[in-house]
Amino acid sequence: IIHHIKEGKTTALEGRLYDPPQILEDRTFYLLEAESIETENGEKKVSGKVRIAVYKSHAFLQAGDKIRFEKIRLKIPRNFKNPGRFDYRSYLNSKGINLIGNVSKPETIIKLGQFDLPFYYSLPQRLREQMIASLSGLFSGDEGLLLQAMVFGMKDSLPSQIKEAYIATGLAHLMAVSGLHIGFVASAFYYLLLPLVFYLLYRFKPDDVRAGHSGKWTAFLCLIPVLLYMIIVGAKVSSLRAGIMISAFLIAIIINRKNSLFNAFLSAAFLILLWKPQSLMDPGFQLSFLAVAGILWVIHLLTEMGEDPLSKLGEPPWHQKLLGKTNHATEPTQAIASKLKKIFLGRLLISFTVTLATLPVLLFNFNHISLVGAFLNLLLVPLAAILIPGVLLVTCI
Repeated sequence: IIHHIKEGKTTALEGRLYDPPQILEDRTFYLLEAESIETENGEKKVSGKVRIAVYKSHAFLQAGDKIRFEKIRLKIPRNFKNPGRFDYRSYLNSKGINLIGNVSKPETIIKLGQFDLPFYYSLPQRLREQMIASLSGLFSGDEGLLLQAMVFGMKDSLPSQIKEAYIATGLAHLMAVSGLHIGFVASAFYYLLLPLVFYLLYRFKPDDVRAGHSGKWTAFLCLIPVLLYMIIVGAKVSSLRAGIMISAFLIAIIINRKNSLFNAFLSAAFLILLWKPQSLMDPGFQLSFLAVAGILWVIHLLTEMGEDPLSKLGEPPWHQKLLGKTNHATEPTQAIASKLKKIFLGRLLISFTVTLATLPVLLFNFNHISLVGAFLNLLLVPLAAILIPGVLLVTCI
């Protein structure tokens, strides 16, 4: 389609909508799969993806509609020349968008009919709409919109003041479906299903219980909610990375292979870049993988360093002293206090490591950081671990 447009002039464009509209406070975006465009020599068949902005109120179009825009201005996306500005063109290119356009008169939008959406488009949209309708019935107002953002990553309808507050406090990652969210879903379903699977196997197939197959069956069943959750939230880099890693972890349990977080981490990066190489320059990709790399480094540090028997002959390493691994508590209260101390210090170390690992990308792309984010995450991430699976379960019932 880029070979058939004249920038700055209105034209007529026909195409199909495969995705629901993105509704913002002052405009509505449509993602159109172009089919034909009006030229000086008549209608031309074209291909390509166009993002169209409609600024005035109108009857919203939906996925599955065939549309004709009678008067639309199309142009190739360009960047500002100022150094350090947001790379808008690369951002749109990463989403496969070739052109952008705007419509000033909604009455020039003509709905030509409908078409059957492929199941891989219709299934996620139908599931998402049903769950959002259930969530909206339970929670109204800003609370419902905030839960939609946290559980489904849908931030468009969230008031700008709330979004700015989350960004300023370093908690914006709670509204981007990532490893936290999918990890919460996987772990919650695993611990909920494990007793039930154990009971059923013990009653009907006791030999499988003695062979230790209850964990394998539970891991297999956990794949279902994980994959469904990935389908509902869509193909975003952070959710894909988390979904691939957790699926690899569960599959390793099923096939009785040793888990390797580093192998799962690198496999996720390889598969995403194989599918969409330009993701390497996406800040979301960089932040997601740098954060996980920092977490894996801390886990490796706390579990592997100091395990060499020769290290026990000398002074214990600093991290063992910090976590109290050299102290053997005898009383229950001391053991509980020691355990809580290890959990707190471990989470604090992970939070600060993630902040440091993502610091260069945050400064380069967003020009500011949050000094309180590392501390707030200690409190709010555990709460989100309860909230997100709970909301999903409530909306599914």
